Amino acid sequence: MSDLTLPLARWRAVRDRIRRATGRDDAEDLLQSAAVRLLEPGRGDIRNPEAYLVTAARNLGWDTGRQEQREANAPLGLSTADMACPQPSPFDVYESRRRLEHLEAGCRMLPERTRSIFLLHRLDGLSYSDIAKRLGVSVSAVEKHISHALSYLSDWMLD
Repeated sequence: MSDLTLPLARWRAVRDRIRRATGRDDAEDLLQSAAVRLLEPGRGDIRNPEAYLVTAARNLGWDTGRQEQREANAPLGLSTADMACPQPSPFDVYESRRRLEHLEAGCRMLPERTRSIFLLHRLDGLSYSDIAKRLGVSVSAVEKHISHALSYLSDWMLD
């Protein structure tokens, strides 16, 4: 289980980041929902809980906003479950592609070594120790590169 000990000032800062990223007034609720997810058993070791919280809460906010939009556009007497298509909407596909392209652009902005280490971990699924052995560096160096990449990309995705 991840350790989630944020001082009140950091909690508020994370909440405010979520509010800015989503434009929603329920950022506190989104942050709490993300924190519950973070603390779920089997979630694994989250190296950067703040980045996880911001990303998870932002995604929850977007999902909630889309759901609210569908509810608002539903004919009277029908729930969205009665009308739901099992496929993602064209807008959802477009938005996912746009976010992926934005993430790819952010990855290209990382220093080559940091990008390489980040992709070995995230895409190839290698552990920190496997990456360290492969590149002939310490596990601590791998952790620092991954931390830098996550911090940079988290900020990049919010802009």
